[in-house]
Amino acid sequence: MRGSAAGSLVSYAVGITDVDPVDYGLTFERFLNPERISMPDVDMDFEDARREEVIQYVQEKYGKDRVAQIVTFGTLGAKAALKDCGRVLGFAPSETDLMCKTIPQLPGWNLERAYAEIPDFRNMVDADTRHHNLFETAKTVEGLARNSGVHAAGVVMSSEPLVDYIPLYRGNDGQPVTAFEMGILEKLGMLKMDFLGLSNLTVLARAVENIKQTRGIDLNVQSIEDGDAKTYEMLARGETAGVFQLEGGGMTRWVLQLKPASIRELAAMVALYRPGPMEHIPRFIDTKFGRIKPHYLDHRMETILSETYGVIVYQDQVMQLVQALAGFTLGKADVLRRAMGKKDAKALDSMKGEFMEGTERNKVTAKVAEEVWGLLLPFAGYAFNKAHAVCYAILSYQTAYLKANYPTEYMAALLSVYLEKEDKVTSFIDECRRMKLRVLPPDINESTGGFTIESSGKSEAIRFGLVAIKGVGESLVEGIISERANIPFTHLYEFADRTKPYGMNRTALEALIKAGALDSIERNRKNLLEYLDGALAFADAQHRARTAGQDSLFGDSEPASASYPNLPPVEPFTRGEILSMEKEVMGIYVSDHPL
Repeated sequence: MRGSAAGSLVSYAVGITDVDPVDYGLTFERFLNPERISMPDVDMDFEDARREEVIQYVQEKYGKDRVAQIVTFGTLGAKAALKDCGRVLGFAPSETDLMCKTIPQLPGWNLERAYAEIPDFRNMVDADTRHHNLFETAKTVEGLARNSGVHAAGVVMSSEPLVDYIPLYRGNDGQPVTAFEMGILEKLGMLKMDFLGLSNLTVLARAVENIKQTRGIDLNVQSIEDGDAKTYEMLARGETAGVFQLEGGGMTRWVLQLKPASIRELAAMVALYRPGPMEHIPRFIDTKFGRIKPHYLDHRMETILSETYGVIVYQDQVMQLVQALAGFTLGKADVLRRAMGKKDAKALDSMKGEFMEGTERNKVTAKVAEEVWGLLLPFAGYAFNKAHAVCYAILSYQTAYLKANYPTEYMAALLSVYLEKEDKVTSFIDECRRMKLRVLPPDINESTGGFTIESSGKSEAIRFGLVAIKGVGESLVEGIISERANIPFTHLYEFADRTKPYGMNRTALEALIKAGALDSIERNRKNLLEYLDGALAFADAQHRARTAGQDSLFGDSEPASASYPNLPPVEPFTRGEILSMEKEVMGIYVSDHPL
């Protein structure tokens, strides 16, 4: 679970979340309180590959007529309005394109603003009555809904059939979708939940599977206790590649300086590393190491802010401070927190009076009260939801723990989950090399679709996955794995012949050869490429023969393998040429053995 719902003690007690809100000092009122007008969102993260399973589960549990996904509407922007109206009014696409090019591709620009601030656009509109007519017509439709879609995460649920309350329609996949968008659903009091797919949870699940397969350990990541020395030593060295929320140059620099020693410190860093709060990171770090002393305007602030070294980091702290100093209930404090965040001047003027009266009753001087108010006002606008920060910090710690203690299994999981993202694969393989983990090249007789772990005695290595090779699809890889299950591949022609029914073509075969996936049957890749077309022609001929009812072009008495030609040796590729080929099809050089 993410967001403020993790502050719910009920959610923790019934096992929805593993975050103890009492231990971490989370405020339930940040999630729900009697003074809150609208129902809160409930945001939950799941393995991205299994999100559809979750939707199917809630439909089966609560009823398909009581669960629906939420509609979203795409609206006509300035450029789309010009193009659509131009098409109806008979303008050539080149004319409307010329007008559209003068309007910046940035948020906040509309036709009125473009006319007022962009001379080139205004001149085009004023120079021609047709253009002026187009401009005026486009303004009438700008901002109107153009198309509908399905919200990436939102799901609405009801204890009664949804059709009794809201209109529904069927999406492209047949799933029920609300015809009202999210804002209207909230006003109607409907319960909205966000089911979000998070790839890092898939990484954790894959890593746990790898650990069980390679070491026989059935690890429960939820049972990992805070304080693992290897984990925090790794983070103190700045080795954050592949660690949830902590990777990236800027964050890595701060983690290196902070040398975190607990989930609480990780949570604070996750919360601070955003525009606005980021400027307070140096003070947070300097105070931790005693280089500066924290300053508290009132002694009652120390208990609340000591965890974050005197820096206001969380919305919860804003609420606790006004509770401690002005006697606000946490419900009223949350109303103030939201007013500060939205910069609601009218509400703030009213609540400042209540705040000053409350601080006076609690014997806080007017001067200190003004200073505290001035301190809270900017912080409340960008202070972070502590429950969300803690949830993400726990996930950061779990991923860091697995990387530090089970590096091969974790890096193999990372590579498998991100195998379709070349930049990620390249980065993670470089990290494997830095960690001195062996990455073996792809092999048609050994590789699966993803990245797997191979053990040889006491050493382990990661085998490159076939799907990560450009031009090689999943269905073809499934065919390769199926075919080799009983009989390994031994010859180029045989490989082409046996995989032809699964969609083998020139692009895929060439990519596999260049990646080194056929090195186990012929190390000289130049030979393989020389005979590539012949192998495909042979496979085509064999396929036609079978289609015609023959077992082989050569009859039943002689196996087709007898016709496989010898591949006369030619001068092999140089290492530089192989490096170039492997980068072409895999994004990185993988081979680690001489030819």
